Amino acid sequence: MRLRLQPRPWRGGDPRPHRAEWPDRDPAPGRRPAGLADPAHHRPAPAQVTPDPEALRRITAERARLAAARATDSPRTDFAAGFLLPAHGRISGVFGSQRILNGEPRQPHFGFDIAAPTGTPLLAAAGGVVTLAGDFFFFGRIVVIDHGHGVNTLYAHMSAQGVTEGQQVAAGQRIGAIGATGRVTGPHLHFGFSWYTTWLDAQPVLPPVTG
Repeated sequence: MRLRLQPRPWRGGDPRPHRAEWPDRDPAPGRRPAGLADPAHHRPAPAQVTPDPEALRRITAERARLAAARATDSPRTDFAAGFLLPAHGRISGVFGSQRILNGEPRQPHFGFDIAAPTGTPLLAAAGGVVTLAGDFFFFGRIVVIDHGHGVNTLYAHMSAQGVTEGQQVAAGQRIGAIGATGRVTGPHLHFGFSWYTTWLDAQPVLPPVTG
């Protein structure tokens, strides 16, 4: 069975490289984007931008755990039913954009971000099995769901998790809530979509984002 992704017209968000984090200097009064809090309260701590040796050991272990979850190869076919929008809000980050953390360039953004207040419900984009539920250095509270044949979705920076590893979930089932855990500048969902360990752009398979 093959998963075929058909390109669709662009539906929102700025596709150009952008600062995913606040710059070192605050925008001039009146120019701060609507809905965003004071960057002084949401700039990542230096330790999150340049982790110390102990944090790096933790990050290495978490990467291995995440890679194992994303490498799951099950016979499920939940992905064939399509995908639902995992949260309502505004697009705050797009796949492939350049990230700047406290003025330092980082690797491209491999997810699709939806900003919304802390506590906003997060839903499973499709049915499947939870292969990972944890609290990571960068991703904060995180959930990964296997939808079969290597197709999986990732939900990061959650304020609360409502599922556990090994649990089966239905499409549209609440799995947690939006938050600002891990390395973030404010509450949002980082939604990852991948085929095995290859990140893909989620927007072509999702309905339009609504606030």
